[in-house]
Amino acid sequence: MWTEQIFNILEIDSKSLNPEENIIAKHLNEEEHKKLEQKEIEAYLTFSDFNLITYVKTKSGLKRIYYYGKFFTSNVEGVESFIGFVQDLSKYDPKIIDSYFEDEHLKDNNQIKNNLQLILSLMQLDTRYNFNNSEEIINSTNARIRAMSYIHEQIYQSPDLIHINLKKYLKKLLTSLISVYDCDNITFTVDLIEDEINSKYANPIGLIINELVFNSLKHAYPDNVKGNININTEMKDNIFILTCTDDGIGLPEEININEPHTLGFIIIKNLIEQIDGTITEKKCEGTGFEIKFKIKK
Repeated sequence: MWTEQIFNILEIDSKSLNPEENIIAKHLNEEEHKKLEQKEIEAYLTFSDFNLITYVKTKSGLKRIYYYGKFFTSNVEGVESFIGFVQDLSKYDPKIIDSYFEDEHLKDNNQIKNNLQLILSLMQLDTRYNFNNSEEIINSTNARIRAMSYIHEQIYQSPDLIHINLKKYLKKLLTSLISVYDCDNITFTVDLIEDEINSKYANPIGLIINELVFNSLKHAYPDNVKGNININTEMKDNIFILTCTDDGIGLPEEININEPHTLGFIIIKNLIEQIDGTITEKKCEGTGFEIKFKIKK
């Protein structure tokens, strides 16, 4: 599965793509192709990850990209799979990009690796819970990868390569979610703070919002009835507060958000634990949640 982002970067038509092709390799010169091939073989034999900063050939000319990938065995019948992340670096200042990847704090690109590992784990959980619903797995994985890629877009535009504008990130994320989940029946109302926030918090926030919105779209509005989803963020004395509510049919009585048994809430609980946060139900017409955590400087 390739997301729309890769087609835009390589300037190709998704309909002309053979899903089995290594489309990155096809756009490299011979020397870079050999580098990638060696890295992929080593990663495949050890079921580990690899990364490469290189140039790809496109219709408009050469583009500098960052390519990260990981081979793994899925939880269903031991099927060998691959997940990757490609970021277009050509529109950013090369000095800033080089600084980002050479910085001691980020020298191993741990943030990218950890984010992709999280998405990989979520995809494996999705496969276990939704074995017969491949379209849902593709859409949810697509949305999570986009959430992560938008984080790194914002990082590259940040003066210190650590903090990002939360409002810009979340607005782009929500626009993407509406596109991925095809939810024309839903009206979104958002009230977002302008604060700059450390990217280590922004990524879990984005993924939490993704899961909450997905749960509302999947369960709150049967038969595509019209509805409203509200998302609000605020900061009080270094406490970040995220509120998400809908006016749908509400949560089933058997669901306990503190001891979750459904995939969506298991994911949300794990993400909240990463940032030492809390989640509580919020009274509203349908389903509502309030997530709080302290921003540590």
